[in-house]
Amino acid sequence: MNKSIGMSVRENLRKRLLEGNHKKAVGVCIMAEDTKKVLLLLRGWAPHKGHWSILSGGMEDGEDKLTTLKREIMEEIGIDADAKLTLKFKNTEKSADGTEFHYYESFTPTEFIPKLDAENKDFGWYSLDDLPSPLYPKTKDKIEKICQKNSEK
Repeated sequence: MNKSIGMSVRENLRKRLLEGNHKKAVGVCIMAEDTKKVLLLLRGWAPHKGHWSILSGGMEDGEDKLTTLKREIMEEIGIDADAKLTLKFKNTEKSADGTEFHYYESFTPTEFIPKLDAENKDFGWYSLDDLPSPLYPKTKDKIEKICQKNSEK
């Protein structure tokens, strides 16, 4: 990876985290319809570093939640959400630090190989009863809330 590009990503992320612009965020549980497995990402940056989680990211000024989600999907896994995924809003929760988190569920006909960005070190497709470790706190609960009822379809 080009060091200047990698550095600008890290600097942008650090700036966003330090300035507290992460008061609104989105996340998506992506499930392959044929295998009933969910896509999880192994995070490579703090505070998620070394943990598996659903795809997620902070909303930027002026973005609505769906625009943010589509941007994050393109940035983190290189997928055009409009062309590849069906997105459905599920719910909004507030975390202990006051972050408003908007959750989506998404379906794709089959598993695919994402093109990971610098924020993610690995990926995998996992069944709900065989999730990797360590999971980012509350990830299993989020996956179950968002996707479990659909795993039986």
